Amino acid sequence: MRDRLKIVIIGGDAAGLSAGAQIKRLSPETEVTVLERKNYISYSNCSIPYILSGKIASMQDIIHLTPEVYTATRGPEVIIAAEVIKINSSQKIVLFKKGGNVEKIHYDRLIIASGASYAEASYSLPSFVPVPEQFFNAKKMIDDGGIKKALVIGGGFAGLETALELQEAGVGAVILEGERILPGYSDDLRTDTLAYLSDRNIEIYENTLFHGVSQDGKARTSKGVVECDALFVCTGVLPNTDFIDIAKVKNGAIKVNYRMQTSDEHIFAAGDCASYINTQTGLNEYRPMGTYANRAGVIAGESALGFASRGLKVFGSQVLKLGEFQIGRTGITRSSEEIISEKYTSHKASALDAIAGEVNVRLFSSRKGIIKGCEFWGHGDALRRIYLLAALLETPLSSLIDADLPYSPLLSNVKDVIQVAALRLNSKIAVI
Repeated sequence: MRDRLKIVIIGGDAAGLSAGAQIKRLSPETEVTVLERKNYISYSNCSIPYILSGKIASMQDIIHLTPEVYTATRGPEVIIAAEVIKINSSQKIVLFKKGGNVEKIHYDRLIIASGASYAEASYSLPSFVPVPEQFFNAKKMIDDGGIKKALVIGGGFAGLETALELQEAGVGAVILEGERILPGYSDDLRTDTLAYLSDRNIEIYENTLFHGVSQDGKARTSKGVVECDALFVCTGVLPNTDFIDIAKVKNGAIKVNYRMQTSDEHIFAAGDCASYINTQTGLNEYRPMGTYANRAGVIAGESALGFASRGLKVFGSQVLKLGEFQIGRTGITRSSEEIISEKYTSHKASALDAIAGEVNVRLFSSRKGIIKGCEFWGHGDALRRIYLLAALLETPLSSLIDADLPYSPLLSNVKDVIQVAALRLNSKIAVI
């Protein structure tokens, strides 16, 4: 009788758990073991900034499944507090620390879903990175009156969300960004976002470097000193991949193909430890996002079983909600000789909208009228616009123009802004 296939998964969050569940759905007899270095699994990393304002009150609010519930309902065994230290790919063995001991486990197929971590340093001021334990500690300091003003280092999604939640908690927030906030987004989207944050009394310093903390507890920057009570370091993450020698991109993320297969045919990778191939450009990209982690985990599970995979679609779709202001994008959002764009602005998100403010969309297409990308920002619903455009990428503009979109005065205009932009872009192409 043939031995059961043994699959080991490193990482017990979005990608790893999605992979394990999919394997058990397709092949209940396969032996699946998940190794997780923390004492818990399945938590919402993207919710962490909301701890600061009290929207997230406890760890139970962000943990979706316990190891026991996951095993009982999905099937794979879970070993927590198991830190992987080395992989011997020639012998197909994973070495990990558990309770002070070094243990090993054999695999036939290995899925690496080890995630990523923020770089940490020690300062004479209290400092926090966006992980649950640290942000809960910061929340306690805020509630005890220990943080009145904070310096947020990093102007990406995590930094902007952290600053806004600090402000909502009654803490003065200053954002420090070494280049410009929201890298990769257009100048007018960035300008409008800066204006919104400024109206919320959040100070922002772009093109400003952090130089550490002075002995008297003041944050030093390339443009002077910032007095604050704490630092919130949101400068991006690095993949947790030091334990394996395998093909990687520059930042250490593991290179995979569309099936999540690595340079070792028996090893697959998914989630924030992996880079992905952009569906439109064919280039490797690092996109540490929960949406990709969940979908890539499913594909990694299917591929590890030998199933023909449909492959992971990667268009860079993102949305962000900052109070009443929302932004989003999908696909290629830069004009070129081959790609043209059209911006349309509506001064009301819906016919009876109670919220004042503009709604902006910039639509991108090829000169032959194939939809390539979209940016959206303002006081309207970014999510549903980006949902729609992400589904219509690489289809003709007519598919958007002719889409049977519903209408209600409380929810939308008779012609949605994205359809107006599509009509205008189509007219522009007609006269080229």
